[in-house]
Amino acid sequence: MRKNGYKVALATGRDINSIRGIKDLDISIFDAYVLNNGAAIYDNTLRCIKDFPFLREDVEKILEYCNNNNMSLIFDTVEGP
Repeated sequence: MRKNGYKVALATGRDINSIRGIKDLDISIFDAYVLNNGAAIYDNTLRCIKDFPFLREDVEKILEYCNNNNMSLIFDTVEGP
């Protein structure tokens, strides 16, 4: 695929910490990583090149809803959970 100019990316709902093991294997089959269900894009060195964060007001509403309804919640950022 690369011979034809295509880039290969791994896309997953997992966060950066969940895929570090893949990079540690020194397998350079991926040119990029699309993580957190598309909320963050990393290059092949695992440097975040684009992220799509929630607005603070939306995070506060989500947190309030979960707290009021006894729901568990995990927030994750490009810096980690």
